[in-house]
Amino acid sequence: MDTQSSVGDDPRLQPLVEYLEQHQRQINLAALRKQLLEAGHPADLVAEAVRRVEAGSPRRPLAWPLGLLVMLANIVVLPPLFAGLAGLTTSISPTSNDSLVWLIPPLLVAALLLGGEFVVGLRLRGGPRDRLGRTLIWGAAFTMIAFALLALLFGICLAILVGSLGQ
Repeated sequence: MDTQSSVGDDPRLQPLVEYLEQHQRQINLAALRKQLLEAGHPADLVAEAVRRVEAGSPRRPLAWPLGLLVMLANIVVLPPLFAGLAGLTTSISPTSNDSLVWLIPPLLVAALLLGGEFVVGLRLRGGPRDRLGRTLIWGAAFTMIAFALLALLFGICLAILVGSLGQ
């Protein structure tokens, strides 16, 4: 007799499938699978129940397009915040204008905000707010990439400008 068909006919399978379907929105399937195995359910039954739930689960909605909106919001909010903190730092300590010390507070705040988005996104992922969590992760990643590309572009333009002025 085939193992797959014997597992599929087992009357203990349907309660496991129902349990997984009931709780998969709050807890990811890997954690639920582990709970069922730890509770003493046979591994082949648990594997079949997880396979059935995964086959019947709809695809998760895309989060990266909304991540682009989060990136745009970050790009609107972070530069004025950066400029305000840089101005505040230089007004408090005007002697630091000759060095880059004035960059530390704005960069720290930007890193905390983007890092916070990323951490909150990780925390929300896999639960009932999975899409929001994935959106925040995409938004933070897109923002970091955009600012890195802008800094690279600025550096290249500055190098070209300084090179052309030196001739």
